[in-house]
Amino acid sequence: MSANKWYISDILDKYDEKVGRNLDRIGVFIQAKVVDSFGAGGAPGSGGTKGQVHSQPGEPPFVQTGTLRRSIIYKREGTTLHVGSSLQPQNSEHSYAWYMEYGTPLGMIAARPYLRPAVRNNKDMIKKMIAGGA
Repeated sequence: MSANKWYISDILDKYDEKVGRNLDRIGVFIQAKVVDSFGAGGAPGSGGTKGQVHSQPGEPPFVQTGTLRRSIIYKREGTTLHVGSSLQPQNSEHSYAWYMEYGTPLGMIAARPYLRPAVRNNKDMIKKMIAGGA
């Protein structure tokens, strides 16, 4: 009976390793898609920070300083994959990254989602990667 126990344990260990590798590949893939989704940057002109033009509400944000784009990370904890921004909240319960994704509570900044669309637009490829293909 102990031989079967070790055999099952070996199978589960190999399975966990494969799942981990697939999740890492998915994390890198989603991180890249999120970073690629940011607009090229506001051209000088009407309004915006430092004379730059902002992206339209509902569209991913334009790159103005690059801080948000550089903050996009992924990390894996076991079989849980986290993809998001490493920016920490400043004087509020949410970070700038959260406000860009969802907008501000009073609507002063309209949502400019970048995480959810990147996942939604690549859902089929992510499913293939979960299955171990692609």
